[in-house]
Amino acid sequence: MRKWVFLCLLFLPFLSSAAEREIRIGLIDTFDQDFYLETFVPTIEHIQKTLKDYKITVVELQQNNLLANVVKERPDFLVSSAGNFVTLISKLGAQQIATVSRNHAYSPKEAVSSVFIVRNDRKDLQKITDLKGRVLSATEPHDFDGMLVGMGEIAARGFDPDTFFSKTLFSHYQYPDVATYVKVGAADVGILGTCQYEKLLTTGQIQPGEFRVLEAKNNTEACIRSTERYPDTVFYALDTAPIDEVKAVSLSLLSMPKGEFDFEWVPASGFLKVYDLMKSLKLGPYEHLRETTVKDFILSHQKELLLAALLLCAILVHVV
Repeated sequence: MRKWVFLCLLFLPFLSSAAEREIRIGLIDTFDQDFYLETFVPTIEHIQKTLKDYKITVVELQQNNLLANVVKERPDFLVSSAGNFVTLISKLGAQQIATVSRNHAYSPKEAVSSVFIVRNDRKDLQKITDLKGRVLSATEPHDFDGMLVGMGEIAARGFDPDTFFSKTLFSHYQYPDVATYVKVGAADVGILGTCQYEKLLTTGQIQPGEFRVLEAKNNTEACIRSTERYPDTVFYALDTAPIDEVKAVSLSLLSMPKGEFDFEWVPASGFLKVYDLMKSLKLGPYEHLRETTVKDFILSHQKELLLAALLLCAILVHVV
């Protein structure tokens, strides 16, 4: 009898630790409600179903002060846009497990894009360059497949995305939304994320012919776009995640079958383009480029400094 009691006591710590093992999955709050319900929730349910020996805890992280929030909440894994993923690679050792693959996308690494919409009666707005100095409406400042990808298109054309528009109105996923701001004339142009334009048409929130997409790319994809394409949402581990947990979550995620929402998680590449995008916007791993040096100041104010120098010379000549 004592022998069995001794064996139970011997293995009790191992049984207890196995039952109490926790996997913390963080969701960076830059997604709309559709993503949460149609992609994130089914994914978490699948992980809970396949990893019954673990306690799955979900933590929501705000985009503002992201690094501090990650340190505070201590997630093992994160789900975020490709933009946040490349930001955290060097800072927190982020390692991709999988990227979302959707039926409507060209490929997982070329799935996310933006569209610029204007009212159809705005004949003065025909090209993206016509938008300089106009009022913009967008969902969120850090919305990757809306705001950031759209601003990347502005930067690619040689403009400063920080000063290109005179004003920006953010809807924050509430009403009035992006299209409504444009419809009532509060904004000249709106930026919509991947397939949002088609969704608004399907649900009847906007009518055919009511809006026009600027510089629509010629393609055979399901959804129209005005910009380049980038990788979809990424599920990744942080450097602090235990190896056993990384293995377990990887196997669970990659074995997840396509469900009623027609998506799956697969390994994907294409993140060098994301680095280029973030560099053009001076965000994420390139935020240090926003620090202005004396050389930067001189280069960006050459005309003003030249005029000041000429004026100073004129004053000195007049005094002499």
